[in-house]
Amino acid sequence: MAPSNNVLASTKHRWFSVLTCWTSSVRLKPTKRSQSIRILSSAAEAAANATGSWVNGAVDTVSSAAGSALDSAGSALNSAGSAISSAAGEAASAVGDGSGSSSASVRDLRRLLTLSLAPVSQWQRLSITIIEGTHLEARPGKVSTLSRNFIANAVEKAFPAVVNIAVDSGYFASNGSGFIITKEGLIVTNAHVVARCNRYSKIQVTFADGSNYPAVIHSADPLSDIALLQIKSEEVKEWPMISIGSSSELRAGEWVCALGSPFSLQNSVSAGIISAVARHSSELGYPQKGGEYIQTDAAINAGNSGGPLINLDGEVIGINTMKVDGSVGISFAIPADTAVQVIEQLRKHKKVVRPYIGMQMINFNTRELQEIGRMFPDVKEGVIVKSVAPGSPAHKGGLLPGDVIVSFDGKKVQSTKDILTTVGYTIGRHIPVHVKRRGENNIVKLKVTTESLPPPIQQLRG
Repeated sequence: MAPSNNVLASTKHRWFSVLTCWTSSVRLKPTKRSQSIRILSSAAEAAANATGSWVNGAVDTVSSAAGSALDSAGSALNSAGSAISSAAGEAASAVGDGSGSSSASVRDLRRLLTLSLAPVSQWQRLSITIIEGTHLEARPGKVSTLSRNFIANAVEKAFPAVVNIAVDSGYFASNGSGFIITKEGLIVTNAHVVARCNRYSKIQVTFADGSNYPAVIHSADPLSDIALLQIKSEEVKEWPMISIGSSSELRAGEWVCALGSPFSLQNSVSAGIISAVARHSSELGYPQKGGEYIQTDAAINAGNSGGPLINLDGEVIGINTMKVDGSVGISFAIPADTAVQVIEQLRKHKKVVRPYIGMQMINFNTRELQEIGRMFPDVKEGVIVKSVAPGSPAHKGGLLPGDVIVSFDGKKVQSTKDILTTVGYTIGRHIPVHVKRRGENNIVKLKVTTESLPPPIQQLRG
């Protein structure tokens, strides 16, 4: 879309006004003034054309890629600046009536040009906006449609694989959500959604189109609050699937959507942003879980449990799990990267193997810091070994109560959560642990082994 003649004329007029402002500020002979104005008029026209050529390209380009428009904006601004700077030199050389140096005149003109370019720089940053009051009309179409439907597009992509889960256990009934991750119909949900299931329980899953099918528990892990269900149907050979994205690079402020069936209201969507990316379970009152959660202000209510938290690409980046009672906009989801590790073990082994060290740890507080400061003046952070289980990897490795752990597997330790996060990736190998003991530095090596598995979900909740 080319800029209108009115836009070009207005732009040229504004450039010319700025340029002629300089000629009015110095004393010129009539012939010199006329010559200078002709040069400046030519420069203004060149600047307007350079600006207009960018408008022509940018309006077309912004519809498909704002980044490309910004690049062409920068090139156009450079062209306009070069053209006018060159004209400034010519105009200054045409001045010279002995009242001042031409170099000072050039500096004055360039200062005015810098001021005049400020609104154009703002125009560049905003892609399409205003040049000193001159409005540009963007082409209707892709840009406005995308901005209006960016959430709807993500939801539309994900919804076919999202299900409502209804559990009937006779005297007890529960409701939750889930999502399909394999074409064979394997569903991911929260373990607490099916926690009260027994051999007589019936599980029914319902899709967005209203179709419903029976399902059974494949496996569950109460500690991580993740369960897998298997749809039982011979009618459907291939089920819709949803992609699982990565949660490792999430940032606070990113848009997310929570899909599910809050209060049994199927096919519901709530949108919000990520409030925090690594809210530790101990901050939520669950120190024994030892994991981290995504905090979001997208509404998550009873019935949303087990449903997907998706990004704007329609990928699962979390499993909706809980909210703070009585709060508005404080909800939590299990990060996708954490969930994938559990899901892979459940699919292969129907159980989760966890690391075991065999020690209790506590973080520093003011009193401990004062005591430790007497022995280790340079220690400002770490964790204290409170107790060691006999025969445990920690005991065999040589850790003792009172040891101060300052690094674990080569990583600096600031709190117990640093060790809990790292230990999940260290099963079966020797880990170097750097401890401070009785005023000395020691390197203690221990081997992380697996703990006893938790009992099946029916034994826990039956």
